[in-house]
Amino acid sequence: MNSQTKGYGAIATTGLVASFLFIVLWIVAIANNPDWGFGSDLLTVMFGASDDFVGNLFRYGSILCAILLAAYGFVVMAKSKEAGAYAGILLTLSCIVLIVAAIFGKEVKAVDILFVVFVFFTLVAGGVAAMKAGNRPQAVVAGIGLAILLMVYCVKGFEMCESVTLFFMLAWVVAGAVGYLLAKN
Repeated sequence: MNSQTKGYGAIATTGLVASFLFIVLWIVAIANNPDWGFGSDLLTVMFGASDDFVGNLFRYGSILCAILLAAYGFVVMAKSKEAGAYAGILLTLSCIVLIVAAIFGKEVKAVDILFVVFVFFTLVAGGVAAMKAGNRPQAVVAGIGLAILLMVYCVKGFEMCESVTLFFMLAWVVAGAVGYLLAKN
């Protein structure tokens, strides 16, 4: 890693915690809502699925995680050059779209499409930036994620693509955060 990655332990930890917390919330919400199918329903359907404790936990927990991930993206944008800055901006915008979806809690396919497009370009810019910075694990996650996203979209359709997109966004954040934590200070 280069000198740009020094001193970002707190924000890297924030990215890790937010990613893992979102995955746990997602699993709990899926387990609680048997009507929602992974890959057969949109994420916005999950936000508006129920008003019980678990539904609200997922909705408000998602907002918290998106705020933390947006902060991570903002720091990535502020410390990076060129493609890395674009990746940070796009990650922040993706999180803003996720927050809007969680707040309104309705099925709005345009919001889902916007989220997938932002994350797709986050992975493109993030993969390029990671390769330039020497963060090969994050670049590999971005590359594999993009390849799988394109295949899933062609074979399974948009609903599955959105779920896989969210997974690879979180995996990309985890790979970058681990890279920051392992950088020599």
